[in-house]
Amino acid sequence: MRTRWMLPLMVFFSCLAMGQTTLSKEVMEFVRVHAPVIALEHVRLIDGTGAPAQADQTIVISGGKIAAMGASGSVSIPADAKRMDFTGYTAIPGMVGMHEHLFYPLFYPGKVLYRNMSTSFPRLYLAAGLTTIRTGGSMEPYTDLEVKRAVDGGLAAGPKINATGPYLEGKNSRPIDLHQLDGPEDARRTVNYWAEEGSESFKVYNFLSRAELKAVVDEAHRHHLKVTGHLCSIGFREAAEIEGQRLVTMRLEDFREVSPVGLIGGIHVRQDHTGRAAAVQMPAQQDIVRRRERYVLAA
Repeated sequence: MRTRWMLPLMVFFSCLAMGQTTLSKEVMEFVRVHAPVIALEHVRLIDGTGAPAQADQTIVISGGKIAAMGASGSVSIPADAKRMDFTGYTAIPGMVGMHEHLFYPLFYPGKVLYRNMSTSFPRLYLAAGLTTIRTGGSMEPYTDLEVKRAVDGGLAAGPKINATGPYLEGKNSRPIDLHQLDGPEDARRTVNYWAEEGSESFKVYNFLSRAELKAVVDEAHRHHLKVTGHLCSIGFREAAEIEGQRLVTMRLEDFREVSPVGLIGGIHVRQDHTGRAAAVQMPAQQDIVRRRERYVLAA
């Protein structure tokens, strides 16, 4: 029998997670079942721990949370539960996207423009099984914040959103959409403003100076917020030396200081800008490679 994935139910689970929030008519169009207690019976379960898939499981959901889970026949199902037979379906946990966007680039000869997709993108994330996302930089931060508030208030369909502030960019930025910082004081002012507006983290971009990056990190940490970065003008070593930096994301092909050569046992062997080979020790447990990006956690 062909396995069918229960991704459409992710919308339903996300809506229930709002608790007592009243859902708008628009959101209710995406709610497949509306009941206080639901039992999903005879479902194949992948629990996300790395354990093998479990056949013929029952999941009891009460008040938007999983109340019980186990082999069918062994789980106590409340008398008032809406019982649904999901034979042939597979249930997975809602996924968390850590680097997402609510905008899309439009390419024209000699330029690129960015336009927010504030209705379609949140729905598409849900359809793909993401029930929580973190935006990795924003072109229209007020739009992102209002989308987040609309979802939280039950007015729009979408995942829970951790909204990043505007890209923090230096001089000579290519996208005309971005404010170009004018030194450390401007960096501190910008971070402080958007932190007070509700941004939950910050993303630094291509052309910041070292002084501007330090100002961003210091001000963000004063608000207990984290900073990520797509850094081209600042190298690994320089970024790691900035006290308190917690998380830096760097695109390897754009990185100013070195280009990748190889990774052997936690030692990254690269070629620096002079053409000489360079080996930099980085603890393996603090280095995560995902596609073309590297995340470096600095203590």
